Amino acid sequence: MAVSLSNPALKAVKQLDGKIIRGYEVITWEIPTVFGKAITRLIEAIDEINPDLVICVGQARGRSTITPEQVAINVDDARIADNENNLPIELEIVPGGPSAYFTNLRKGTAGFHVAKR
Repeated sequence: MAVSLSNPALKAVKQLDGKIIRGYEVITWEIPTVFGKAITRLIEAIDEINPDLVICVGQARGRSTITPEQVAINVDDARIADNENNLPIELEIVPGGPSAYFTNLRKGTAGFHVAKR
């Protein structure tokens, strides 16, 4: 994570806030770019809203397209500090949890191809 003066991902999703898409209302929340606080805020939002679907979107410098993550590793290991200057090294995110979490979105699915355009 790196400190940025603007957040294009947030600007993009905020345009969808309150819209109804295929019968579902889009509700956006800003999640802090801070180790430990991001997951806490996400859980609070999920508990408050009880959504049917959660999509987390973020900025990745140097990427010009949407790139879905296929696996989340259960380790915080930062090469640069977050927005509060935290720099965790090899810290387990979910104590006792699996080493990795895999998406159900697979290459070859319509959603994956749309995202790669």
